[in-house]
Amino acid sequence: EAGDDGSPEFQIAAALAGLHARREESGRAGVTLPMLEHLAPVSVRWIGGRRVHRWDPEGTHRVVWGHGTLARNLSRVVERRLLEASRGELPDRPLEGWFGASLTASSTWLSNAVDEERIARLLVGLALARIPGTIQRTHRPGVPAPAPYALLKPLFATDRQLRRIGRIGPDVRLPLPTEVARLLSADRTNSALSLGARLLRGRGMTPLYPSVRAPGASGPRLLAVLTVPLSDGALGRLLERAFATPDRDDISSSLQEHQSQEA
Repeated sequence: EAGDDGSPEFQIAAALAGLHARREESGRAGVTLPMLEHLAPVSVRWIGGRRVHRWDPEGTHRVVWGHGTLARNLSRVVERRLLEASRGELPDRPLEGWFGASLTASSTWLSNAVDEERIARLLVGLALARIPGTIQRTHRPGVPAPAPYALLKPLFATDRQLRRIGRIGPDVRLPLPTEVARLLSADRTNSALSLGARLLRGRGMTPLYPSVRAPGASGPRLLAVLTVPLSDGALGRLLERAFATPDRDDISSSLQEHQSQEA
């Protein structure tokens, strides 16, 4: 935590460094696909509550970080994570975070007001560390989140988080946004927005915007920022502005039914 200066860059780097996926094995929850495995051919295991790094020559297919901008590198990261998720039997999208950034930090990046080279340098170092949940979050008013980001963000959050904030019921699963990510990476942002809106409407999430376009917006940068996990509070505030309020009675009854089945 000594390097935490409260800046958007540190928040973003910490949130990205803590990316991982949840898995279920023999009825027990576990962790897989840590961010570090995209930076170097290592395997990360948790032994006795401690994180252990081991050199893994067979893990080179997961290493996608290389030359190019931060946005391009993160585009490769998210595409690799979605590919790995499609091959494995993960219970959720592989975009879980140990730490969630503030909405201000993500919006600041979308407005091109951060130092991307600094984020990249911090990310490489923080990926080797254990990310605490006590990092300072910047809450600066006056940096609104653009509509394209708000529309697509549910596809780049986990179902687990969306349930925690009361946006979907336990029986709803949003799809992997593989094609949306490809379109953004190819800078076909408007096509990605149209597809994302259709996918979300099909799962009962109704956007408040009749249509969203992003003239001149960078698709790769939008994809990179979508990859950054948000805190529960930040995600809840963002979706309140972008989506119709879900039927609380339906969600509550679904949750009660799900809990009674587990009991």
